[in-house]
Amino acid sequence: GLPIALHRLGSVDIQVHSAGLPVAGCTVHLDSEEFGASVASWRSEGRCSSTPSDCRTDTNGQLVVDEIPRGAYRWRIDLADGRIVEGRFEVEPARRVPLAIHLP
Repeated sequence: GLPIALHRLGSVDIQVHSAGLPVAGCTVHLDSEEFGASVASWRSEGRCSSTPSDCRTDTNGQLVVDEIPRGAYRWRIDLADGRIVEGRFEVEPARRVPLAIHLP
């Protein structure tokens, strides 16, 4: 495939809340629809970065992922009761896209 040019990279700023309160320690699974790859695999290869580094939300319910290719992504959170919450978002080049996730 073509090398990923720098101008095609963007970021996502994820905020996870439940009943208006931030959800800490929540693992957010991210997958690129275009590349058919998980962001976690890219992070382990050093191709992108996340804060916190373990792809779990911090005490403010925040997870920021930087330097990922533009395009469509799917996100998924596995709830403790076995339910799955999921959706999709678009990463735009040279921008930090906000993504607010409200858990039931």
